[in-house]
Amino acid sequence: DLNAGLSDVSANGWGIYPNPATEVLTVRCFGEEPEYYRVFDAQGRLIQEGKMSGMLSSIRVQNMERGAYQLQLQFTSDRTSRKSFIKMD
Repeated sequence: DLNAGLSDVSANGWGIYPNPATEVLTVRCFGEEPEYYRVFDAQGRLIQEGKMSGMLSSIRVQNMERGAYQLQLQFTSDRTSRKSFIKMD
C-alpha cells in the first residue's frame, strides 16, 4: 500500500510516508502547494533543505543517521508546518 504510514493528512493538508523511512520520504500535499522543505534533527539543527517539486515530492533520506527528525514545509502563502518522522537503516 503506497499510503502506508501516511500521517494525519487532514490536520494540516499534507502527509508523509513511509514513516519510518529508510531511503526516500514521500511528501503528499492536498490543497496548498509547498515551495520549500527543511529537515531538522532532534537537536533542532538544520540537516537538509531544498525546493519542493509540486504536490507529490520525494526527499532522499538514505544518507541521514538513524533517528528522529522534523520535516518543515514552507508553502507558497509563507505558512510553515512541521511533521515528525523516523529514519531507519
